[in-house]
Amino acid sequence: MDDFIEVTIEWMDQENNNFKIVYNARSYDKKKVNNSLEIAKDSIFELENYYTLEIHTYINHIKRNYITRKIANYDVMGIVGQLEKSHDT
Repeated sequence: MDDFIEVTIEWMDQENNNFKIVYNARSYDKKKVNNSLEIAKDSIFELENYYTLEIHTYINHIKRNYITRKIANYDVMGIVGQLEKSHDT
């Protein structure tokens, strides 16, 4: 079974602009990976469980940015560290 989590963060600035970031993460096991033709082309995803991370950014209810990444199971903490550094700047 795949696991899924969604986290939404919303806030407003002093000028009443509305900001929202939605994080979607889903984990896939080896069985699901082996059934996917797109993923089967990349050998690292044939061997490992992996996660997909989607980040949707909205300003005043208009989608401004969308990012998606596939992350091998062993590299999750590395990606989390990268995200923390990018949000600090």
